[in-house]
Amino acid sequence: MDVEQSPSPRLEAGSDGEKKTPTVDLEQLGEREGYVLDTSVLQDQDLKTTADGKTVLIPQPSDSPNDPLNWSPFKKHLILIIISATSFLPDYGSATGAVTLIPQAAEWNMTQDHVNHSQVGNVFMLGAGGIFVVALAAYFGRFPVLFWFALLAVGTAVWCAAAQSFESFMAARILNGFFSTVAQGGGLMFIKDMFYFHEQARKINIWSGFIVLSPYLGPLLAAFIINTQKWQWAFGVYSIETGLCLMAIILFVDETYYDRKTRQPDLVPNGPRWKRMLGIQQYQTHYIKNSAWDAAKRPLLLIIKPVVFLATLYYMLTFAWVVGINTTLSMFVGPLYGFGPKQIGSPLLSPPSYWMISNALHQASSTSLQSSPLFSVK
Repeated sequence: MDVEQSPSPRLEAGSDGEKKTPTVDLEQLGEREGYVLDTSVLQDQDLKTTADGKTVLIPQPSDSPNDPLNWSPFKKHLILIIISATSFLPDYGSATGAVTLIPQAAEWNMTQDHVNHSQVGNVFMLGAGGIFVVALAAYFGRFPVLFWFALLAVGTAVWCAAAQSFESFMAARILNGFFSTVAQGGGLMFIKDMFYFHEQARKINIWSGFIVLSPYLGPLLAAFIINTQKWQWAFGVYSIETGLCLMAIILFVDETYYDRKTRQPDLVPNGPRWKRMLGIQQYQTHYIKNSAWDAAKRPLLLIIKPVVFLATLYYMLTFAWVVGINTTLSMFVGPLYGFGPKQIGSPLLSPPSYWMISNALHQASSTSLQSSPLFSVK
């Protein structure tokens, strides 16, 4: 039976007759027909590969040191950890309010259900904010959007801790939800900008691990804080954590958007780093070519892809339960069982513990299977 194969991407020589570049974008080709990573399939092509020569690099990096793909592993992984830590904050802060509503209801002479209205607004903005993050980052750049959103997240987090009335607290919570979601909604862009296709799955696992743990650790720590301190301290700790992430962003993160299609790597913003952080350099050089409409339609174009839509639907139906239950836990177990803050927070220690134990067992079993003669490849 004959198998029809798609032609390999044709390569053409550069002006010096030595450097060659694919006439077909390997990423676009991969999205249409599947990614080709095995160099034996493209052995007649002059493509850049990993050090062992077995894996094709997708996307193909440029020769410029400004290309994020060419950054040192330390710089790339440092930015990854900062982005992951920042993505930990939205659901952590959101779920913190699920426990603080107990003393807040007593202080403001309201029912817990009424105080929980602020939680609803916060959770909604966590999702809505991500759509704006993706569009704005495609138009203004990754770094300035991350910085400005994180800066406003710090301000609104402090506002939550300092609020003297429910109305003020609710306004702060809604705005904090919108701005704090920047690394959660846009984290994948940083990973895709800095890492090759064959590296991205593991980096996404690191980033998503922070997100999955956050709605458990938020109410867990807040429950023990308000057991001995005022509820404001729970949001005070959240404000400090957000501030530390902002400091790390200012000190270590850089613009990761890089346009390799122009074949003019000198167009990459190479002025003072603070100008890239504020978005001045991107504006002055007009380096990012996306129009406002191109940037705005990106989230829509992604979500209508069947694979993306189904994956999003799956995560919505599973992860939404975690957020929903954790943000209303004190409202139904408190009156029903007479639970206080410590009793509400203690059970939330089990999911992170289970995650760490299962991950350790998975790593141990994978190592054992790889060394087994049954799985050895000759």
